[in-house]
Amino acid sequence: MAHDLVPFFLEQPGVDHPSSSARTVAWAASGGQRGVVGSSSYGVAAQNVPGGSVQVRPGAAVIPSTYPGALCESYVTRNRSATNVPIRATGSGGGRTDAIIVRIDDTGQAGQTPADLSTYEFSRLQVIEGVSSALSDTDGLNLAYPALLLATVTLPASTGTVTAAMIKDRRRIALARSDEDVFPRPTVSSDPATALSLTSTSLFPDGEWWPNVGGPLNDGVFWID
Repeated sequence: MAHDLVPFFLEQPGVDHPSSSARTVAWAASGGQRGVVGSSSYGVAAQNVPGGSVQVRPGAAVIPSTYPGALCESYVTRNRSATNVPIRATGSGGGRTDAIIVRIDDTGQAGQTPADLSTYEFSRLQVIEGVSSALSDTDGLNLAYPALLLATVTLPASTGTVTAAMIKDRRRIALARSDEDVFPRPTVSSDPATALSLTSTSLFPDGEWWPNVGGPLNDGVFWID
């Protein structure tokens, strides 16, 4: 039967609700998007004293399932505190670019059941070495599990210290929002330089100040350019 027999969430005792229903709730709440929740979540930064690791900041992320058969399902994961992630030093033979990702291992979907469910890292930070320096998304890695790209780190040859200049932020923000500035008049030279400014005060169609200084036009219609 193609249609789910049990919706999320029934009041009826004794009915089993599949975990996929909860993942569908997460998918719907995030619009099916993949990314971090908030601009600071999972940010990757160099250590205060640069060394052989980077720091991944606290936060949350939502990652749609890519497992075969998954339909409208997402995983939600958190990094509860700043976490240090080691980066292996490069040798004299050349530099290397590494990807830092959040990985989801749902062993109920793929893989073997862990020997100890209480300690297994079903969600974890991982470094994938030797990726393209232009990598911008985990889609380019052809992974067999859901993941989110956080950053790439490009180290020159013979380097074991990671500086801020080597880290490229690759995060996406899920459900990103923006504020819109509304000007109820043509902008003028004193407005921010990023705004388009009125350069003429002549009558329509060239432009005029608001309220208009040229008087009513066309039987009382005020034109604003």
